[in-house]
Amino acid sequence: MGAFLFFLSYKYNDELPFSAPPVIVALCLFVITFILFVLIELYWAKEPVLAPFLLKQKVPVLIGLSNGLVSLVQLRSLPYSFLTTNRFLSATLPLCISSRCSLKRSC
Repeated sequence: MGAFLFFLSYKYNDELPFSAPPVIVALCLFVITFILFVLIELYWAKEPVLAPFLLKQKVPVLIGLSNGLVSLVQLRSLPYSFLTTNRFLSATLPLCISSRCSLKRSC
């Protein structure tokens, strides 16, 4: 999971192209560790974290993919909420600092 987060960070926060070495390395590490996780969970783990029969059925896999995509969309829109909050604070903070502020409770 960490490799996937590094991939997203390098690609979208630093705005590196897909051909940049850190992006390629992070993406390759994610794919390799994901495949290793699934193989270890299916064939080697005595008490798997993820029940193996769930990986063999269509509906649980589709639900997992849907949840993952929703998380990615929310993660992608998170920086915009910080920008909006910062703009709101920069517009209202001088009012809250002044001595005769009527909005002190909302700050």
